[in-house]
Amino acid sequence: MIKKIVCTALPLVFLFSLILPAVSVSAETDDHIRDIEETVIEIDGLTEKYDFLHITDSHAVVVSSNSSSSYYAHSVSRYNQFMSQEPTTNGYPASETLEAMYAYAEDPANDIDCVWLTGDNIDFPTTTNVNFITNLVNNSPVDHLYCFGNHDWTFPDDYFTANGRSTYRPRLTSAMGGNNLYGYRDYGAFLVVIIDNSENYIYYSQVADFIRNTIVPKNKPVILLCHVPFYNSYLASYARSVWNSDETMASPSNTKYPYNASTKYIYEWATTNTNVKAIFCGHFHINYEGYTGRTPIYITASGYSGTMRHIVVKPTSCTVHTWDEGEVITPATARAGSLFRTCTTCFDEEYIDIPPICTFGDSDGDGIVTTGDSHTIRQIIGRAIAADTDAVFYASDVNEDGKINAKDSLLIRKVIAGVIPSFDAN
Repeated sequence: MIKKIVCTALPLVFLFSLILPAVSVSAETDDHIRDIEETVIEIDGLTEKYDFLHITDSHAVVVSSNSSSSYYAHSVSRYNQFMSQEPTTNGYPASETLEAMYAYAEDPANDIDCVWLTGDNIDFPTTTNVNFITNLVNNSPVDHLYCFGNHDWTFPDDYFTANGRSTYRPRLTSAMGGNNLYGYRDYGAFLVVIIDNSENYIYYSQVADFIRNTIVPKNKPVILLCHVPFYNSYLASYARSVWNSDETMASPSNTKYPYNASTKYIYEWATTNTNVKAIFCGHFHINYEGYTGRTPIYITASGYSGTMRHIVVKPTSCTVHTWDEGEVITPATARAGSLFRTCTTCFDEEYIDIPPICTFGDSDGDGIVTTGDSHTIRQIIGRAIAADTDAVFYASDVNEDGKINAKDSLLIRKVIAGVIPSFDAN
């Protein structure tokens, strides 16, 4: 009798703090999305898992002949700049890439609860650009939080001006859910809070009042979203090397942007309060993970480059996991032949490599044992071919002595000739 076994080479177990399910992006969007950063935040007391998508600095430009002649030319220039074939771009129009990212967010397989848009989602507030971003976010079935970046509400010749604040900021109020200064979502065990610091400091005192009077009294864990990164020494040094200016918020050595009372309050609250679990921002167009004060800070690279960040917020990991039955990953995925399972308590995930199924004596892998398999073993012994997979090795080692040699070839011939009934009868 020829028996089938599971090849018992010690399986490798791959444990990850986060393994996102196979990314479900259609072929149409594959080329637009070049990089999906992955981040896990654990919160005590949480009983559910949440998935968020962070998109920042898309700088979407929609070229329209209805623009004034100067802004038509500027639109064409910036449209081309953000799609040119350079290391920091993906070769597609920024608006198309943002639409592809929203397709990812809207795919039920990716289970996105909310899209976080932390500024410079459009490159300047022409009517065409404003209509594009407003229609995109408001017509999506996925919730979103959107704060200003320095580009969303300014033009190059009207930058951080009173006219810009009164004329252009209101254009995006609808896309921001009716409030262009701040907002939040309450997920029961934690809050996701978004604020405007697009001028590199807290220009509007109402932002600090909102945190002080609305968020702090809730006494819940907070994930904070904004555009400009909060100061730490590395980010300040990076900014000076790129722009010859410290573009962080609340830098102690910065004289370019005011360190007013509202900025001081927000910075100290965000970087010293144990309830603030993470800060997500953009502006610097780089992927970065570090700390500002005691708080982890994450910067996601530019959306126009095809980069976004998938964040999982989950309960704190268990000491001992309770695993579900799992599912075998199909050959169409990146880890074919693996078991994917999830802890039912804390939602930790892991892949376990499943060893191959093989048939004793079937050295050539054609599904049957013939004299050809004996010949294959002789070729392996003579090193004409290699036993280069676990399945080949275990199928060929029919006497299970850990070696492939002439004894295995002989046993195969004996079984085929009926001299012995099976390999385990030798």
